Amino acid sequence: MKSRNLIESDYNILSEWWKWNRFPPPPKEVLPNNALGGKMVVDELGNNICAGFIYNTDSALAWIEFIVASPHIKDREIRRKSQVFLIESLTNEARERGYLAVFASIKSESLIQRYIEAGYSADGLKTTELIIRL
Repeated sequence: MKSRNLIESDYNILSEWWKWNRFPPPPKEVLPNNALGGKMVVDELGNNICAGFIYNTDSALAWIEFIVASPHIKDREIRRKSQVFLIESLTNEARERGYLAVFASIKSESLIQRYIEAGYSADGLKTTELIIRL
């Protein structure tokens, strides 16, 4: 398993994965670097497994968001390991860029567990995310 930087054609793939998960694909314009600011995890054959994005900020805090996995990966253990690997890859990238902390806002209990496996801690507070499209 390895991670690579996202490329232009990945957005269409990720959009299909988000739709499969009943999540509206974020417009490219709201994703980091116009949907190129993230990582794709691939297996040893080059098959896409999962992907996510890292938002750069003008503070010491980075933000990881919009993690999504291929619906074609049926093996739960491969899915789990690839998501942990992705979170670790994005976290390491933030560390290399000099960030002091990484933020993530997750609703999925299974994805929360992947973050915990990657060393994150949950605050235990139930929060509500709010957004307005301008």
